[in-house]
Amino acid sequence: MRALSSFAVLFAVFVLATGATGCRRPDRCPSICEERKQQLGCHPKKDCQTSCKELHAAPTCQAELKTFEACFLSKPVDKWMCDANGLPVVRGDECATERHVVMGCLEMGGNPPPAKKP
Repeated sequence: MRALSSFAVLFAVFVLATGATGCRRPDRCPSICEERKQQLGCHPKKDCQTSCKELHAAPTCQAELKTFEACFLSKPVDKWMCDANGLPVVRGDECATERHVVMGCLEMGGNPPPAKKP
C-alpha cells in the first residue's frame, strides 16, 4: 500500500508542478492513457490529453520524468489500475527505480543528486 501511496504522491506532483506546454516528439502518452482508461473502465477528472501535457510541462526533473514515463508507458494493461482521481496509472510496484529517482530529484528541489563515483 505504501508503494501505491508513493506513486499517487508522485503523480500528483507531476500534475501540480506543471505548466501548459507540450512536447515536440510524437506523444504516446495520450493514446496509451485513453486505451488504458477504456480497458480498465477508469473515469478521470481530467482528460488524458490534459494530464499528459501537464506531465510533459513539468518545470524540473525532465530527464528523470521522461525515463519514468518511458517505463510506465511500456507496461501492459495488467500492470495498470485506476487511481483515486480515476486516472489510469501504473501500479505502485512497477517502475520503482525510475519512480525513486524522480522523487529524489523533486525532493532536491528539481536538482538531481550528483552521480555517485565508482
